[in-house]
Amino acid sequence: MTRCCWELRLVTALWLGLGSGCAHSPVAPSESGRSPETSSSANPQTDARTLANADSPYHPVASQPEPSAAQPAAVQVERSHYPPATTTSDLIPVAAPPVIAANPPMPVDPPPSTKPEEKKVKQVEDPPLIAALRYYMNKQPAQAVACLQVYSRPSQDLLLRLLPLIVRLTEPGELRDPAEAAAFNAQLDEFKATLLPRVPLAINKLCLISSVRNFGTFIPWPEDHAFHQQDHVQVYAELENFTTERQGNFYSIRTDSTIEICEFNGRKRWESAFHEANKPDLSKTARHDFFMNYSFYLPPLPPGPYTLRLHVTDVATQRKVTRTLDFRVAPPQSARMDW
Repeated sequence: MTRCCWELRLVTALWLGLGSGCAHSPVAPSESGRSPETSSSANPQTDARTLANADSPYHPVASQPEPSAAQPAAVQVERSHYPPATTTSDLIPVAAPPVIAANPPMPVDPPPSTKPEEKKVKQVEDPPLIAALRYYMNKQPAQAVACLQVYSRPSQDLLLRLLPLIVRLTEPGELRDPAEAAAFNAQLDEFKATLLPRVPLAINKLCLISSVRNFGTFIPWPEDHAFHQQDHVQVYAELENFTTERQGNFYSIRTDSTIEICEFNGRKRWESAFHEANKPDLSKTARHDFFMNYSFYLPPLPPGPYTLRLHVTDVATQRKVTRTLDFRVAPPQSARMDW
C-alpha cells in the first residue's frame, strides 16, 4: 500500500512539473490582446491553489496568500515579447578542423646573401716582356735588357730590335726626322734578317725561257711550246727567303738543286743534280733578290706530256722547297729531203 502511494505521488509531481513548464512557456497573444490562458480558465484562483497544493520535489512553488475581497478578481497578464528571429548569418560559425598534409613540406634554407664578399686582391707581377716595355718607356734600356734574359737568344735579338721601335711610335713626332727613320729602317732590315731563318723557303717564279739577262729580265717560251730531243732547255727560278752569309768582304748565298723529269703518272724518267753550293754566289752587298738559271739538254724521251720538278735546298738552314712545271715533248722532226 505504501509503494502505491509513492508511485501515485511521483506521477502527480511529474505531471504538475510538465504542466507548470507549459504554463510558463511564452504563448503568442490572441487577436483580442488577452492571453489564451486567461480566456480558457474561468477561475484563475482555483488554478493557483491547485498549483500551491502540489508537492513536487522537482519544481517547488511558494504558496501565495489568497486574495482579499478588496483585490480585483481579474489578474492582469503582461503581454509576452518574442525575440527577433535569428538568421543563419547570426550564428557563431564553427571553425573547420585543421587540415594536416600527408607530406609536410621540408624546411627550406634561407637564400644566400647577395652581398658581394670582399676579396683581397693579390698584386700580380708583370711578365718579363711587359716589364721590359715599361723600362723602355721610362728610358731605362739596361733594366729592359735584364728583363729579357729569360727568353732564348734568338727571341732576345728580335725583341731588342722591335721594342724600341714600338715605344718610339707611341711618342710625339712619329719618326718625322729622315735620319731617325733611316736608322729604324736599318733596324727593321736586321730584324728581318734575324727572322728569316724561321720563314719557309719559297720559289716565287718558275718558267722555261729562251734567254736571261739578270733578275726579272728574261724571255719565256710560250705555254704551248713543244720541245724536241736534245734541245737546249733553260729553267728560270726566283728564290725567296734565302740566307745570306757573311764571308770576309763578301756576302754568300749557297743552294743545292735537283731537277727531275717525270711522266704524268709520277714515273721518274730523268734526274740531274747541279751542286751549285760548290760555287756559291758572291756579292759585295747583301742581295735582296736572287734567281737561278738551270740549263741542260733534253734527254731522249717519247713524245707526250711531262712534269719538271725542281728541288732547292738552302744550305745554311737546310730549308727545302719544291715546285713543278708542265711541258710537252714533240715527236722527232722528219729528215729534210733535198730535191
